[in-house]
Amino acid sequence: MRGAPEAGEEVSCPKCGGTRLIRDYEHAEVICGACGYVITDRLLDAGPDWRMMGRDKTKGRTGAPMTLSVDHSEPILIEKDGRIQILKIGEFVDSIIEEKGAQRIGNVEIARIDGYRTIAFDENYRVCFMPISEVSRHELFEPLYEVELETGRKIKVTGAHSLFTVKDEEVVPVQVDSLRPGDFIVVPRRLPSLEAAPRLNVLEEFGKLPAELRRKIYVRPIPEEVFEELACKLGKRKVKNWKRRKTLPLWLALEFDGRLAGSKLSISGGWSIPSKIDVDRDLCRLLGYYVSEGHVRS
Repeated sequence: MRGAPEAGEEVSCPKCGGTRLIRDYEHAEVICGACGYVITDRLLDAGPDWRMMGRDKTKGRTGAPMTLSVDHSEPILIEKDGRIQILKIGEFVDSIIEEKGAQRIGNVEIARIDGYRTIAFDENYRVCFMPISEVSRHELFEPLYEVELETGRKIKVTGAHSLFTVKDEEVVPVQVDSLRPGDFIVVPRRLPSLEAAPRLNVLEEFGKLPAELRRKIYVRPIPEEVFEELACKLGKRKVKNWKRRKTLPLWLALEFDGRLAGSKLSISGGWSIPSKIDVDRDLCRLLGYYVSEGHVRS
């Protein structure tokens, strides 16, 4: 393994002779884009701006890793506690650093985090949710590249960012500043789902409505033990009518959210909906219809 190449020096891979080299600033390495051989491990870190690193990426990687370095405004999928959001990566990193603080190394700010996952390639180049162990940011002193595919997909990254292509029937990294029109880029056809379908807590979400709307919503059926507990707190006369109808107003039912399995929400005389709904294909289709041309009365 040799030292870092001098400026202007032409370097080829001593293993396969390839000349398409990738600068991996996260690991201070120069790597052959054809075979993944690490040519040098003493590269000065002058690298990309916005990064998120998976906890296991360095342990299980084979060949060159994907360097996650993109523009502040690029969207990213973030999963936490079963809920998925699409956020701008820069805003996400900023919020983490502002909340948790950061360690500064040179001009790079680094913050360690737990409990968040994002979409990434694993060591076998399968797309899956992987945990994020740290985020970092620093000023950018190099131009940004916008990569656009025939399908219209775009991403704005630094020249040192690594995407993936196919060479000799193998998925290999390719450095953005070496791409040319007509090159093939590997992108996932579909994104992985969570291990279990997420559930929408309608009770919790309706609890965020303005007070004048919450007063019109009721929850039923309510378990008998809930009324017994309320009778001790509020008196039997107060809960008598609610108990007879096995119903509670939403504002009060929220206190017993974890004990209302199978309950439904409704407005007096109206349709009812379950307090928990699976976020599945049918629900997404319904929401799509409503967002596109739907109306509550049609």
